[in-house]
Amino acid sequence: MYAVRAQIRRAIEVAGIPYTYVASNCFAGYFLPSLSVAPPGTASPPRDKVVILGDGNPKVVINHEADIATYTVKTVDDPRTLNKTLFIRPPNNTYSYNEIVALVSNAGQSFLGTQSLGLCQRNCLRGTAAGAGFSVDVVSQKYILTVNQ
Repeated sequence: MYAVRAQIRRAIEVAGIPYTYVASNCFAGYFLPSLSVAPPGTASPPRDKVVILGDGNPKVVINHEADIATYTVKTVDDPRTLNKTLFIRPPNNTYSYNEIVALVSNAGQSFLGTQSLGLCQRNCLRGTAAGAGFSVDVVSQKYILTVNQ
């Protein structure tokens, strides 16, 4: 997935096409309602337990989609962004998975237990109804592979 994206970016740059890449990190509307591990489109967090990928401590940036759109539109008329990558990383939007679970718990949601998935367990979960393949891969890259790089 990332190799194709890199090829497209290099082709745009070589062709001399003006560009601005926007790196928005995680969409709040996609990752937060399901606490990242339910199938895409899930509207609410799990009711009884949360699956924490890895140790849950690496931090990621989670942005509201409207904020991403605002920043993206503003790049159109800003010459400082021409032929550059805009990284949307507001410091107050950076959380670990454990911090997100704690925030949800403090808001009144209680969980019977949590389960930590390592890389081997993640691979076993991929493709199951609970794992939703793509979602598990994306989240594990954010929360697990960040530590290993």
